[in-house]
This record gives sequence, C-alpha cells and structure tokens, in this order.
Amino acid sequence: ALFLSNKGSFLQSALNTQLNADFQKLQNNQTLKYALGTWHVDKNQYQIISLGLITTQSDMNLHIKYVAPQGVQPDQVQQDAEHLMGYLEQTYPTLNQEFHGVVFEAYETVPLDKTKIYPFYRVPMGFK
Repeated sequence: ALFLSNKGSFLQSALNTQLNADFQKLQNNQTLKYALGTWHVDKNQYQIISLGLITTQSDMNLHIKYVAPQGVQPDQVQQDAEHLMGYLEQTYPTLNQEFHGVVFEAYETVPLDKTKIYPFYRVPMGFK
C-alpha cells in the first residue's frame, strides 16, 4: 500500500507538471490574454482576476476568478455564473471540446493581500 501510495503521489506530480506546462502555453495565447480584463455581459461589468485550470478525479475544467459586481450572495453569484457561462459559450464556442465545464469563483474585491482571507463563492457550470 505504501508503494502504491508513493507511486500515486509521483504520478500526481508528473500530471501537475504537465498541466502547468500546458497552462503556461495557454497563458501566452493572445486569445486568453484578451479574455483577461473586464467582461461586459448583460449590462454588468465583471472584472476577471484570473483564468486557470482546476482538476477533479475525472476531468479538467476552466477556473475563472472574478469580482462580482453585486457581491457574493449565493443566489446572485449563481445568476452571474449563468450569464458568464452564456457569454463563454457564445464567445468561445469550441471550449466544450476541451473542457467539461467551468468553475466560477466570485470575490467582492480583488484578493491582493496574500496575508488576508477574502470571502468568495464558487459555482460549477457544465457546457451544453
């Protein structure tokens, strides 16, 4: 069991290394750079803090951190996620070929101070 545990840990590290290398390529992609900044969706402005990847046991999803214009109340963030998902599906229609879904992570303000804990709320959404 210890041997398998150590092997699993090694494989996870190798997978993380590969994902980080792939993500580095994505970060240099002009389309991705264009996606950072402010998204104007349904008369709201969403400040996109970061775009990244988040993995589960079975797949890899986009992870989008943003400042919620109306706060991080669960009902409001759910509505924001639905609007943002619609925007993504319309603007980047081939994302569903690469990812199963998106995890939206809403903040009230940009989390700049690494010593401070910022409240946030996450909403997972699947592509149609």
